[in-house]
Amino acid sequence: NTDRQYISVLRSALDNLPVQFDALRLRLEGALAGALTFAAQSGSEHQRMLDLADAALAGARETDDATVAAEVLSDICWTSWDPRDGEKRREVARMFVDLAEESRDIGLLIEARIFRIATALADGDMGLVHQDTDDCVNLGDQAGIPHYQALAGLLKAMHALLGGDLNGAEHHSKLALELGRAEQNPVIFELYGAQVLLIRLCEGRVDKIRASAEALAGAFPRMPAWKAGLGLILIELGRTEDARKQLELVARDDFATVPEDLFWIVTLDHAAKVAARLGDRERCESLYEKLSPFAGEIVVAGAAVAVHGAIDRTLGLLAGVCGDHRRAVEHLRDALRINRGVGATAVNAYVTAELGEALARIAPDEAETVARRARWLAEEKGLHIGLRPEARRYADPAHPRGAIGALKQGSVKRATQILRARIDGKSDSWMQKWLVGT
Repeated sequence: NTDRQYISVLRSALDNLPVQFDALRLRLEGALAGALTFAAQSGSEHQRMLDLADAALAGARETDDATVAAEVLSDICWTSWDPRDGEKRREVARMFVDLAEESRDIGLLIEARIFRIATALADGDMGLVHQDTDDCVNLGDQAGIPHYQALAGLLKAMHALLGGDLNGAEHHSKLALELGRAEQNPVIFELYGAQVLLIRLCEGRVDKIRASAEALAGAFPRMPAWKAGLGLILIELGRTEDARKQLELVARDDFATVPEDLFWIVTLDHAAKVAARLGDRERCESLYEKLSPFAGEIVVAGAAVAVHGAIDRTLGLLAGVCGDHRRAVEHLRDALRINRGVGATAVNAYVTAELGEALARIAPDEAETVARRARWLAEEKGLHIGLRPEARRYADPAHPRGAIGALKQGSVKRATQILRARIDGKSDSWMQKWLVGT
């Protein structure tokens, strides 16, 4: 309700503003476009948001007032994010940073760098990501303002999570949340929600955030990203029919209701993972067609708070469901290479496990080695990896069919040891340690 009242006031001010107030008109256009980014309730409102953002961006290019131009870009930078136009994103990022530096406003300097971090992450430019992150942390400390300190904390958590440091990610993320709670800051709450989803997925504790995810999906009915995220949680919890319902909500009219904005890639990425887990071939074929032009890009959630890795991982999962297992293997290997380039250690543990599953279809001997590698990576980082039944015989030595892999390698003795240990009631953890040790 507050958002709608704010939008109404901005519209009234803009409609009644005398023509000669150019700078104020520019600020109002940017503010209204920014407000509609998260609160547009119809297709016509969404289109007006885009038109206002374009007009404000053009005005920012022309005005001589660096502070006004930077404030306008603060309002519209996320609104202007076009998933199909990387050059436009980079241009807006460069312009925003230059104008913010000219204005010397600490808040604008931090916001501009966060936007450039998101742009650089999508491109895989980690040198720029690290440079801007350090600047944001230093500027946040210098400002001493809880909002900016919380944003810096979320960036620290993003880097920790990227490298598989779940404890570090949890620590920085919670500190940011506490700062947000102290001021009842809705921006920090929403960004924390996007970040904690990935943390809990890695921990295997998504049950802890199901209620919050359902609340967010209900609070933002026109933001399908929350529904797609809820679908991921439900599929992890084994609630397949509930996950399918969320997927159907996102997939209406073949995903035509998902706006092509900042959240488009991450929404389709999450929906694709749900569709793949459900084995929904029709949806997987459609999503593969939509996402394949973005091969090589990194999936970034929120204002650079969570990195889900290369979209190639998702393309591999989709190709596997569609029956093209060799292409699935190619995509997953590309994902491993791209993720290594950005230091996405945690994500690569999952990609390695999924590569093992894909190889199980076409190269069983190699699949066994890759799947065990995934298990070791997960153990090293304390990650939760759930594998589908067809891969479990390679990755989980406690499964009785693990003996088949030993037999294929000609080791009757080892196969007998595996089966005998299971008959004797040895636990999964005992079996894991014993097999790794031998």
